[in-house]
Amino acid sequence: MLYCRTLMALLVSLALSLTLLASPFKVYAKTLEKAKYYKQTIKVNGKEREYYVYLPKGINLKKKYPAVVTFHGFESDANGIKWLLQPEKKADAFNYVLIFPNALNKSWNVGKGLGSKNKSADDKAFLATLLNTIPARHPINKHKIYTMGFSNGAQMAALAYCQFGQQIAAAGIVAHSMNIKACSPKYKTPITIFQGTDDKYVPFDGGGKYNIRSYKDSMSFFVNANNVKTHKDTVVNLKTVNCQRHQNRKKTSKVIGCILKGAGHSWPGARAFKPEVFGKANTEINTTDFLFKFFQQYTGPGEKKSNDEINQTKQFLAAKAHKQVNNNQDKTAKATNNKSANKPKAGKVKFEKRLYTRNKKKHAFFITKPLKPSKKPGSLVIVFNGKGYTARNMHEMIEASSFNNGYNFIYVYPQWNVNAKSVTDQFDELFIHQLKAQFPDHANRIFVMGYSHGGAAAQDYYCDYSYALTAVATANFAWRDRECSPTAHRPILVLQNKADNKQPYKGNPQAKQLSFRDTINMLTADINPMIMKNTYIKGKDHRCAAWKDSIEKLTVVECSTDWGGHNLAGSSFKFSKDLGPHMRHFKAPKVIAGFFNNQQHEDFFSFHQR
Repeated sequence: MLYCRTLMALLVSLALSLTLLASPFKVYAKTLEKAKYYKQTIKVNGKEREYYVYLPKGINLKKKYPAVVTFHGFESDANGIKWLLQPEKKADAFNYVLIFPNALNKSWNVGKGLGSKNKSADDKAFLATLLNTIPARHPINKHKIYTMGFSNGAQMAALAYCQFGQQIAAAGIVAHSMNIKACSPKYKTPITIFQGTDDKYVPFDGGGKYNIRSYKDSMSFFVNANNVKTHKDTVVNLKTVNCQRHQNRKKTSKVIGCILKGAGHSWPGARAFKPEVFGKANTEINTTDFLFKFFQQYTGPGEKKSNDEINQTKQFLAAKAHKQVNNNQDKTAKATNNKSANKPKAGKVKFEKRLYTRNKKKHAFFITKPLKPSKKPGSLVIVFNGKGYTARNMHEMIEASSFNNGYNFIYVYPQWNVNAKSVTDQFDELFIHQLKAQFPDHANRIFVMGYSHGGAAAQDYYCDYSYALTAVATANFAWRDRECSPTAHRPILVLQNKADNKQPYKGNPQAKQLSFRDTINMLTADINPMIMKNTYIKGKDHRCAAWKDSIEKLTVVECSTDWGGHNLAGSSFKFSKDLGPHMRHFKAPKVIAGFFNNQQHEDFFSFHQR
């Protein structure tokens, strides 16, 4: 009987193997045989924001392609601008990935004019998150991201020009003028502007109800900002279209202005939409085609402004940051002057306090750096504490001082509210990108660990921001029964004590806590069923086993102990006795740090047709 079962299992495995070998292209296709259009979401300031993606037919999904981010106008949406422009065939021809963001309540909170009415939306934060997200999620070349927009959406493209020149290669604004208040671009990003002479919503000569800047003043602003006063020539001269190009001697920075004679509030060359309301649409030029060809010339970021200007900005920001740090240190010193437990001991690691601002509120976090410079690639480890534990407690608990130097880790300890519904209300997606910007030498790998209640924060990061992470680990935490659809498969380690009475190994349905086994089953659901787990640590009362699917780029490690309370096994930290017995011989801190150090960051993109 046993022989028959074994034979049957082998036959099933062989059949599955032959199926995979017979049609590998179908299962793991690299070339997109049919164009895809699908929705994606990101979280910004606790709110879910949407954008749509168009992947052109025939692209190789293992390569990176230029992307055009297109912002819709007032009272429209992502699908509306796609319908208006019909850009799919041109995107296929240019091999452009198209991104169509959605505004909240169909209005962008930027600039001024009829459409800029949604003052509650933080669209600057949305734009920052979007530009960071799309090259990580999708097959997009981060050096060839372009922005264009119509009407109210044109001001989002202008915002990208003003404040995100380091992330976009060129921009195009249609049916609007330059109305961003604080615009001091550090880069001379190439830009093109189209405007109709008979546009009653955005007056060509400026003024009106919202005191709109005129086309002439807008062009003057861009020409001066990009310092392209040297050469001027005509690139388009038709009956109803005249485009003037301004460029510097090296022709590295260009500003093009196109005047549409008799045209109203419309996108030239697109579908005619309510001409009785918005005025005549120009048909002599196809703006989408013109901008796509314009974009094709540039790889970002554009040419920087003068070194003097850049240095002055750096000195100003450095002085401001230095002053802020000193103020924070003074406040911290005064508050903890009589608390010896919070004072760093002589010769020990130094804790630096920093602030992250979200929703106009400042949230503290601490960092510890390696004591000596290292030639090893650096990494960032974000550690979320359990209830009642400080940053210093966590640093001692996970024995981070041993790995600061040994693995060249910078440890980050956010001071989050463990009772909050979600950690993302305090430390969201932008926090990760800010850390990467602050520590570029350690930004190659981003790890997240959560202990006890901090595991909830680690789970939130895994479920919502996995594309930006390298690996995740949770210890002494029962995973929540919540919707979790990570955009990327990331290596993950889950450690739990069977005798833990605070975060039960068997779960707690009433508290919506999954059992350890249900958590592992959920995390391994996408692993090839032919892959067996490999037990690589095996003691009498503890063990660690791993599944590793090299095709799906998915690794899941499960570690468990037969006894021990609500404490981290093997840690030198002195836990309270009421948390239960403490296992000493299984060195969990070393296992977790070693797990992180063995991971390599994989760039990720995926598409989900919803």
